[in-house]
Amino acid sequence: MTAHNGFPLTAWATVNALGQSTSDVIDALRKTQPAFSEPPRGTGFQTVCGMVDANVAPLPASLADLDSRNNRFIAQSLSEMKPEIDAALERWSAARVGICVGSSTAAMDEIESAFRTNASTGKLPDGFDVLAKGSADGLVRAVQSLTGIQGPSAVLSNACASSGKAFASAKRWLEADLVDAVLVGGADSLCQLTLRGFRALGLLAPGPSRPFGLNREGIHIGEGAAFCLMEREGEGPLFLGAGETADAHHMTTPDPEGKGARAAMHQALEQAGL
Repeated sequence: MTAHNGFPLTAWATVNALGQSTSDVIDALRKTQPAFSEPPRGTGFQTVCGMVDANVAPLPASLADLDSRNNRFIAQSLSEMKPEIDAALERWSAARVGICVGSSTAAMDEIESAFRTNASTGKLPDGFDVLAKGSADGLVRAVQSLTGIQGPSAVLSNACASSGKAFASAKRWLEADLVDAVLVGGADSLCQLTLRGFRALGLLAPGPSRPFGLNREGIHIGEGAAFCLMEREGEGPLFLGAGETADAHHMTTPDPEGKGARAAMHQALEQAGL
């Protein structure tokens, strides 16, 4: 099938607190099975988080310099999609497949850990490389090495909108004929920067969130990775449209009347022809 109004998502996978495979996550959702945990050690305040199981397999020895919790989530997700990614590389060529990933902080937890070591010992951990271990550069290098993709690559960091913007960008790449397929998604690991930032804004709930409760106290955050393969042609649900706005109402607070969200939804529906 050729997507004249949208592009098919031909494969997808996820890892999060509910499970280390897509089937595990779906099964937990169907059973309404919660997966709350205490915040990372050293948080210093009460909240709950969605942490991925600590036993996620490390990266292969050949990629040890890129190993981090965040990149382990990515590797676990991509292992589920390997047949479809390999088929896309064969079909389109490695240079015509791109990578577009959203991430707020990448592996910031690795940088925080190295900072604590430096503060207590006066030196960074042996061999610590901030670009490889904790940055968006290390993230995209890990994805390239794990998949063999050689086309355009980008990591978008727009806070909570990061992965949504990645999907919108991937669609534009295909429309501009820069690529014939894009591995698109997002990955983030829990870190103190994010936890303390949300707490400073007064947004973290001390316990499980109750988004529709009259006395709701806030949100809680988690970690994980999720990816889709968006192709020019193929079988799968269609990605039809995306909307993006920047209402500039406030540094951290959206317009109280939802004007930005409304405009973004209108754009997405208009693109989709709905």
